[in-house]
Amino acid sequence: MAFFIRGDRRIWCGDLWWRAYERRPSVLTLRREALSLGAHYTVRSSALPGLIGFLAAEKLDPREPFHSLMVAVAEKYGPRYYGEYEVGIDQIWVIATDDEGRPLPGSDGVYSEEAVEAVRTGFEGFVFERRDLLSLEQFEALQADLPDAPLVVRSISLRPYYLAGALALALLLLAGEGLHLYRLHQAEVARQLAREALLRSQQRLARAQAPREIPPGEWVDACIAAVPEATFVHGWVMAQLVCHDDTLLVTWTRRGGVLSDAPSGDIVRNGEAVESPIPLRYAPSRSMPADPAFGERALFGILQTAGVASQINRATITLMVGNRKVPTLNTHAVFIWPGTPHDLPWDRFSGLRVIEMKRTVLADQASPGGWQFRVAFSHPLLPTPKQERHS
Repeated sequence: MAFFIRGDRRIWCGDLWWRAYERRPSVLTLRREALSLGAHYTVRSSALPGLIGFLAAEKLDPREPFHSLMVAVAEKYGPRYYGEYEVGIDQIWVIATDDEGRPLPGSDGVYSEEAVEAVRTGFEGFVFERRDLLSLEQFEALQADLPDAPLVVRSISLRPYYLAGALALALLLLAGEGLHLYRLHQAEVARQLAREALLRSQQRLARAQAPREIPPGEWVDACIAAVPEATFVHGWVMAQLVCHDDTLLVTWTRRGGVLSDAPSGDIVRNGEAVESPIPLRYAPSRSMPADPAFGERALFGILQTAGVASQINRATITLMVGNRKVPTLNTHAVFIWPGTPHDLPWDRFSGLRVIEMKRTVLADQASPGGWQFRVAFSHPLLPTPKQERHS
């Protein structure tokens, strides 16, 4: 259930569920999602395009000045921020932002003192520049300094649509166009059925043409192959390489050059640096099959044998698979491999995901630093026989 804090001119609300949508969802889609979460209203914020929040409250007036506590705090403190605010007895509200200042999954939630420990563990793989632990009094003092974060609140009730449809039908009937309306309705139903049939056909085709899953070794090879050969171009020095998702981001730092001669990309740091994104190009190869017995311990053992230190964080989280909650053990690790990345048998590790490769390039030295890897292993936790009997 969401909480509300009424101020002089704003009503702060928190403890919402947020979902990302690539395309604008229909009213029925939002209604189904809201009912599955036990929510009564949907909310939108202009600061978070593509995200829709779901709010659980018995009854409220959508015309009142509701503002998102999560959006306001994220805008005030910006990227790499972590905060825990006391909002009640044994109730802690949590927010965390990524490198771009967008809230991370798990934000805008209220947790007990016991449950918040698991939340902290889940964020251990992220680097935060600022951390705040506010008491109830400090949190109340902060509210006056927060920027506006207005929300558009809408009820999931279909009653307004029913009333509008009934009024339109009555007017058409009174105008003597009942038969014409019936024919239009039949034609619309036929078009809708055709659209639904086409949509089902497209969904089946999309499932049949699902993109190929890229093995870890192939992804690492594509990252290395995308690195430009030249490290110095017209007074610009290659400073950093970061591979994430399907893109290599090359950061060039100015060393005597000017922007007109800089490599293509986004201008950052007041023109002192340029970030050039390069898409990864995959070359399918014969990879070794994953060995179920060759998991995270095998990787950490190889690193220890090579004298490589690792930052390992483990946390149990609950993922929603359809309408079913699945407890999952997540292991995140960060390490720097001193040799060539090809030395590691990436494809053999069972359940491995390479999240990021990063390297700081020192163009004026003969031995630049190694690649820093951020990897993860995920394993569903099987319920015990006792848990199965109680479920």
